[in-house]
Amino acid sequence: MSEQENKKKTSYVGWILFIFIILVLTLPFHWSADYGTVFPKEHLTFSYTYFTNEDVSKIIERHNNANFFERQAISREPFVRKLMEKGIIIDEAEQEKRRNYNDSIQRVEHERRIELQKLENERIKKRELENFAKNFANEVYVVDSTSGFFSCKLLEFSSIKNQQLLKEIYDMTGLEFTDYSQKGLLQAINNYKLSLTKHEDEFIKEHMKYFGSTGLEDCISLNVFSTDENFITIEYDYMGSRGGVGHLDNKYVTFDKNNEQVIKLSDVLKSTENTTEWNRILRKYVKTRNDCVEDPIPISEFFYCDTQSITFVYGKYKIACGADGVVHITVPFSEIRSYLKYEFIDKYL
Repeated sequence: MSEQENKKKTSYVGWILFIFIILVLTLPFHWSADYGTVFPKEHLTFSYTYFTNEDVSKIIERHNNANFFERQAISREPFVRKLMEKGIIIDEAEQEKRRNYNDSIQRVEHERRIELQKLENERIKKRELENFAKNFANEVYVVDSTSGFFSCKLLEFSSIKNQQLLKEIYDMTGLEFTDYSQKGLLQAINNYKLSLTKHEDEFIKEHMKYFGSTGLEDCISLNVFSTDENFITIEYDYMGSRGGVGHLDNKYVTFDKNNEQVIKLSDVLKSTENTTEWNRILRKYVKTRNDCVEDPIPISEFFYCDTQSITFVYGKYKIACGADGVVHITVPFSEIRSYLKYEFIDKYL
């Protein structure tokens, strides 16, 4: 045998050995460059040693076009089972489960983003309101804890020229004023505090056996509650106690920031006579801790509004249990548009 023939024979043997090694290394596995995966076969076979995206698509198409029994048979094929184990093919039930899970995650994430945006908007709105209040009104503040506890914060509105509007605002407090300057406000606070102290001494002497030395507590505050392009709302907030029995009260005055005219309920609503319909509307939007809400719910004379809604305010015990405190019922204008006066809609909405 010539040297050339020996070389050829050696070359053939080398190639056969190389192919054998390749088969030994590859044949027991399924290989895919498209999916970047390698996994062992269930049985030694030449089928799908190398598979592509197109092969998987054909299996899925064959499955989708098959009847129920054929689908069950396809799902039991070794290669298909391996694809399902690797998550390359997902059965319909698992696919639906994953889809529902992903939808749920997306929904929760969407709601979370909305809630975070809502909180951020509220923070921005609060900062803007605080900045507006600092420029719009000056605080007159008195605190006294020598006998019981007393605090009173009033606001001086030096920019408001309408005396009737000022009277409406300060009348909410129940204090008596000679004028609405800082000096006049401070004098009214001190006069009220003196009368309260005298009343407290008499009250404690008369009712000591019922509440010991708990005393009286009065916290009065005027606040710039809200503002927008049309309205400013001033809030009267009262919290007090007599012998440990708490009292709460909120009142509001909303006025047109451009002409300083107080917004009355009669300026907003055409009619409040349909008590059945109004009761339905108010009950739809009332939020309380308990179900013991008065039926029917009357329309409150105390309210505030903006360009989106009107909020009716009910004092403690007025329509609900004492545990609910002061109740606020906010009704969107879109719900009661037919009850709104045309002039109000035309001017503000």
